[in-house]
Amino acid sequence: MRYKLILIALSVLVLTSPSLAQQSQTAEEKLQKLRLELVDVYGKEASLRVRVQQLDEDIKPENIARSLAGFGSTKPEELREFRRRQIELERNKVLQQLEAVSAKRTQLESEIALGETQAYHESAQPQPSSVFQAFVARSSNTSRPLLFGLAGGVFVVLGGGLFLIRRFRGKGQP
Repeated sequence: MRYKLILIALSVLVLTSPSLAQQSQTAEEKLQKLRLELVDVYGKEASLRVRVQQLDEDIKPENIARSLAGFGSTKPEELREFRRRQIELERNKVLQQLEAVSAKRTQLESEIALGETQAYHESAQPQPSSVFQAFVARSSNTSRPLLFGLAGGVFVVLGGGLFLIRRFRGKGQP
């Protein structure tokens, strides 16, 4: 029975510890993730701009005629017009993607500015000098997993202590 209680307490502690680690993400860590995402967005935006420039070049009448020079047709005007519409549709699609990426870039830049402010405020706060002060300082941000983890830890310590006391008490008696 005692071993079952200890196993239950350990499982509670182990199951709640990953969620505790996820919650303790600082503003600086969030800021770093946002900056990495912004670099990715810059790359996407640059590639879309290059593609738009290429499509602008391709849509010129002389380039359309050159691209269709190897095809024989009884109606070359219709073929050129079809190719021009294809390029125009692709260009419009790429421009829409570029607008969406630009909006995402603007959003990330504003989130980074806000995150930098938050990180500055976090760094300006005094660091707690004891475990109890750290718990009190974070108590406004705590949630159930943190409380379960703490309760599980206390349960394990108390259960282990009781187990050891009973074991040693049993050896001392004849």
